[in-house]
Amino acid sequence: MSIGALTPSMTLSQSPYRAVTEVHGFNSGAAHFGDQHTSMKFPSQTTPNVLLNFILRLSVVFVAVAVPRLAVLGSPPSTDEGVYAYFSQIAHTSLNNGQGLPNTGALMLYPILLSWSFEFPFNHLMFLRILDMAISFVAGWILYGIVRRESRSALAAALISFVFLFTMNQPIFIQSGFKNSFFAAYVPLFLAAYLAQTAVAKETRRWFIVGGLLALTILLRETFIPFAVVAAIAILVGRGIKASLQYCFGGVVAGGLLLLLLLWARGGVHSLIIGYQDFGAIYASLSDRPFPLFLSNGTVAVQEMLAALALGGLSVAVTLFASSGKPAIRGRLWFWIAVSIVPLIEPITKIGFPYHFSACLPGLAGLSANGWRALTVNDGTRMKATIGALLLSVVVISLFTKYTPLAQTWSATRVNALNWDKNEWSADAVSSSNYLLAANALRKNAPPNGTLSVSGFMFALFPLSGLTPSDYELSHLTTLAIKVGLDKDKVRKALIECPPDVLMTSIRAGIPGNDAVTEAVEQSGLYHSVVTIPVSPEKSYGNFAGTIYKRSAGAGECKAHSN
Repeated sequence: MSIGALTPSMTLSQSPYRAVTEVHGFNSGAAHFGDQHTSMKFPSQTTPNVLLNFILRLSVVFVAVAVPRLAVLGSPPSTDEGVYAYFSQIAHTSLNNGQGLPNTGALMLYPILLSWSFEFPFNHLMFLRILDMAISFVAGWILYGIVRRESRSALAAALISFVFLFTMNQPIFIQSGFKNSFFAAYVPLFLAAYLAQTAVAKETRRWFIVGGLLALTILLRETFIPFAVVAAIAILVGRGIKASLQYCFGGVVAGGLLLLLLLWARGGVHSLIIGYQDFGAIYASLSDRPFPLFLSNGTVAVQEMLAALALGGLSVAVTLFASSGKPAIRGRLWFWIAVSIVPLIEPITKIGFPYHFSACLPGLAGLSANGWRALTVNDGTRMKATIGALLLSVVVISLFTKYTPLAQTWSATRVNALNWDKNEWSADAVSSSNYLLAANALRKNAPPNGTLSVSGFMFALFPLSGLTPSDYELSHLTTLAIKVGLDKDKVRKALIECPPDVLMTSIRAGIPGNDAVTEAVEQSGLYHSVVTIPVSPEKSYGNFAGTIYKRSAGAGECKAHSN
């Protein structure tokens, strides 16, 4: 997601900088990826101004990013963060055993980079949430800079950044804070955009770096590939073939080297291909759901993003109305529209949840900043700028109503949050969470350094219990059952070859393979049931229920470890 050169930020009435500009646009109606290159001088920039700008930026990013994340820090465990925490856990275990990275699953670069967190005796999920919050703060800091350069206004940067960063960090999109790799991928993505804002075609080194940052973005979040495609087209149109080639070359070199390093650490490419095939098999088994989920979860996301969407839509109208005769601004409008739309490819083509739609928000922030620039580009715009500031302020103030539920969440979960450095959860948290009840039962029934298998996507049980899989193939019995065509005999055979010490089957409705897994376990002759975690809608993840089985004495050892 790269954009062209802009003059530096300005306040409503005047710029604190004296800018010398050199025009590098082109005379067509196409998108001007870079309309100006700016050589900046700072004779009027005083230390108090720098300090005030820093305080303003720090305040906006802290209130919009850190505060909502701190409010949910102590919330009970969730499913998606459990998947990422599981990969961090097994990466740490495998590396500590001198076996390199685990040769299983998709790339999972983000959890691998955070695997060192399991070296500490903290509550690992909450520690990962804290780390993700710090990374999100960095992403927010960079986005603020992009908005300021795009809008040319410190006031606009503060108001627009607050609206979009606060919306991006709502619980519906981040849950408890470590839901996905979005914000980790946003860091190189936003940095690439920030660097490209003042780049010119002949700066080959900068375009090489921008390409490398987009490659890192994709490795952190593979479904962000459309951003890189939009950037490539924008660079080609706005900066020419040479800059575009440098961008592509940087992406190939950086991405290729990082990927080769990861493949070497994993032990080859075969397991990576299998990992993505497994994901494909799961999505194929749920092929009747993408469109209904796109509609239902898209509606939920739109309701949460209503203020941001209204601001983005208004900015499009303002830009079209106010940018007549200014092809650079009009061209940037189409660029930001593309950046806002391409994230919809993911929820359209796979199972879409509300957080998938939140990837549209950075593009909408760019649209809003560009709209501000269009509104204030002419002389004598103090009145228009004042009206714009008032409208934005109303939007910002309206968002503060969301702090009440966040405060209530903090009040209910602060005991957990304040004890993040202890590897435990409060008694109230345990009794109100099916995940925590199941993890406690697994620990009680597993031997020291025991092994575990789960089903129904309950990967969170691995880091919560401290147990690891007997074999990566058996970590998730649901995936195994889907891969073997729901053949219970093949699942049973796999369990006999490498039986985990304890396992948990799922009775969650709508999960394919539940019956095959349960029958395979009970017919294996290796296990007896010890605890049933019932469906409890009033509990956190109360529909994630099932039966815990313990391996019988003398049942045999694992014959084929892949880890």
